[in-house]
Amino acid sequence: MSVIRAASMAQQARVTPGIEDMKSYLESQVADVSHREVIGPALPGSGASGVVVHGGERVASWGDPGVPEMAFSATKSVVSTVAGLAFDGGLLPDVHQPVRDTLDMPELTGPRAGAITWHHLLQQTSQWDGELWGKPAWADAGSLGPGSAPPDAPPGGGWAYNDVRVNLLCLALTRLFARPLPSVLREGVLGPMGASGTWSWHGYRGATTRIGGKEVPVVSGGAHWGGGLWISADDLALLGLLYLRDGEHHGRRLLSRE
Repeated sequence: MSVIRAASMAQQARVTPGIEDMKSYLESQVADVSHREVIGPALPGSGASGVVVHGGERVASWGDPGVPEMAFSATKSVVSTVAGLAFDGGLLPDVHQPVRDTLDMPELTGPRAGAITWHHLLQQTSQWDGELWGKPAWADAGSLGPGSAPPDAPPGGGWAYNDVRVNLLCLALTRLFARPLPSVLREGVLGPMGASGTWSWHGYRGATTRIGGKEVPVVSGGAHWGGGLWISADDLALLGLLYLRDGEHHGRRLLSRE
């Protein structure tokens, strides 16, 4: 326990510089100078906070783990959780099926884009080279990272850490559920687990899709240009326990093991 407490104290001192002005911080993280504009909401960072849970019990914490913070790319794990709910609900029976076989997706026209499967989107190997809400895939800071493939590589031909392509997954899942993803997450996971009411999930300015004659908001899967999941360490710990317990919460199965 003394080691855990010492580690917790050390983490409390590890505050990322500049997060008190989150908009400026985000703009500084985008590699391409022509697409630095933050188009989603930004939440000023309140400092370092976290919680350590062992055996289902909190054994240490630092800062204020009840305060929501921008989750950044931890949001991607939550997107995959929502995809798991779609799978369990029979909306997504085969992840290796091309997305356009399930949905009418104008963003996936053409033979190369049409070959993109749900698995490609979930594994960040889609190689999609389009544009969503004014942000092209090639402009993302992680698109040319380790493991990236040539621009003309086929889907599955390489891995890239790319928020635009994850946003495409969010768009596809929104159309699949025909409703906003935050409501899916709340009803399927965070509500039954007793999460706080402080979390929220945001998209970019103008990020909507038309479903049933109505404009439905589409959240972002990260925060390179703002938005994403805003959630406390306490609520993130609940999600961590759900994953650790193979989708079970107090004897109730919220997600399948498959």
